[in-house]
Amino acid sequence: MTDVHTLGYTVARALGEGWTAIPGHLTGRRDAILTGDGEEKLLLSLTSAAEPRLTIRGTFSPQEQRTRPWHAHEHMITVAPTRAPGQIAVEITRRLLPDYRAEKHTTKRHADLARQEEAARVDLLHALALDHGAGTAHFLPGDNEFRVGHYDCGTRVKVTSHQWAQFTARVPAELARKLNAFLAEHLPQHPADKAG
Repeated sequence: MTDVHTLGYTVARALGEGWTAIPGHLTGRRDAILTGDGEEKLLLSLTSAAEPRLTIRGTFSPQEQRTRPWHAHEHMITVAPTRAPGQIAVEITRRLLPDYRAEKHTTKRHADLARQEEAARVDLLHALALDHGAGTAHFLPGDNEFRVGHYDCGTRVKVTSHQWAQFTARVPAELARKLNAFLAEHLPQHPADKAG
């Protein structure tokens, strides 16, 4: 059986400067991870079929993955694991990297925009909390939600920032209208709508 850990190192060398390899997580040395200096990350894994194939898949960070359209195709090729590392590197360079790098660049740009917008939202919600006497605004990243004022305040205001990102703010009922007006003023291209 092919040792994909070792194959990964030799393919990384064949891809050229800036490429490195580390062992993957599957048992039996059946996978490896290649990283490029342009933030590329390729997963190499060996299928266990009667005629094994080496699958090479381009991946995205969790933040980038959230910005990809749900219907985006997977960047993946397969090759015979018996091919020479130099030939596998040529196939990766020719068949996988051009489209993968183009989408990686686009998703990175969208992820950076989402991070900037999230920072702006944090600033706006803190300003809102202080302006309206709530005193505090807590952001719960796992829930993508702000809580303005006390922890259990009940009215939710849903804010859509662009097609990939949105968040919810839980605010005291008396602040819900003020929050919508505040966001409409400061984020005019991203209207806030009440989620209830």
